[in-house]
Amino acid sequence: MPTLERVMVVEDDPDIRDILDMSLGTMGGFTLSLHAEAHSAIDAVADFAPQLIVLDVMLPDMSGPEALPFLKQRLHDKPAVVVFLTATAGTGVREEFMAKGAQVVMFKPFDPVTLPGLLEGVWTQHQTEGTPD
Repeated sequence: MPTLERVMVVEDDPDIRDILDMSLGTMGGFTLSLHAEAHSAIDAVADFAPQLIVLDVMLPDMSGPEALPFLKQRLHDKPAVVVFLTATAGTGVREEFMAKGAQVVMFKPFDPVTLPGLLEGVWTQHQTEGTPD
């Protein structure tokens, strides 16, 4: 089973993006592709070929759920585990976003210390279950 190495992060808040960079890049040792807008990520996704995408739900140019089909299309349907990142909490939020294509929904605030291990666990789980949608 391949190990998780390449993670794309799409987050418009510069402070949260910096925390994700420190958490996943510095502490987690992943190779990152960081983006503040969905269009930038869509343009870069094919060349970077992420194994996992952390995708903010609320972005300035389009929502994460709106961007996801374009990201998948540019990956030519190569599987990538998708983690939606949201500050929206409430009944049914997780189910709603999973129905829109995420394998995991993660809520802000998150623990940057435990995040790399959490994402590795998500990656491993989806590799043993088969390829993600």
